[in-house]
Amino acid sequence: MYDFIKERLAQLGKTQRELATVLKIDPPHLSAIFSGIRQIKAKEVAPLAEFLQFDKTAFVDFLAGTITEEELCQAKPPTKISPAEQEIINMIRKAKETSDNEAAPASSVS
Repeated sequence: MYDFIKERLAQLGKTQRELATVLKIDPPHLSAIFSGIRQIKAKEVAPLAEFLQFDKTAFVDFLAGTITEEELCQAKPPTKISPAEQEIINMIRKAKETSDNEAAPASSVS
């Protein structure tokens, strides 16, 4: 598993030092994880998955041994939407609602 994580770092062009910084641990502690001396702590799982650009749920499954490396790599991480993108989405939805309301025929009372 740890060789796979090292390979993923290389694929992404990221370093173990960067990973240690993200996990808020000293590089020797990361080395201890990779050598099997220290286990990954629960609070480190989500930042690790995000740093490696994996879906968090799939990464937990991988760590638990319920899915393979291949299945982990096939899992799509959730798309992050920036606040600006969310604002645009909200404006589009509002414009669509307005358009739908204007297009609806007015009910007539006789």
